[in-house]
Amino acid sequence: MPADEAAELKRRYLAGATLNALLADFDGSYRTLRTVLQRQGVIFRAPQPMTPSAPPGMVETYHSGKSIQDTGKAFGLGRDITKRMLLEAGVELRGRGRPPRQPQ
Repeated sequence: MPADEAAELKRRYLAGATLNALLADFDGSYRTLRTVLQRQGVIFRAPQPMTPSAPPGMVETYHSGKSIQDTGKAFGLGRDITKRMLLEAGVELRGRGRPPRQPQ
């Protein structure tokens, strides 16, 4: 890989792009791109767990006034995964002890 292309790969990875996303714009395999970045001294980010989509009705349950924990219980899920699902769905979470906000 030419030096200017390798520098662009490094710049984009450090800016937050994933290797899978970079595969679309750079020639080579996942392993090749990873090797190029390693040779440039890049310290790789830890893989992030994939959060499944919020099940139907979860956002509405939270917006009805239930806490994150109670919303999760209604769907058989723990608080942390419920919170991640709500955030991934674009929900603005309430602060602790605050009354529910009406969705706009």
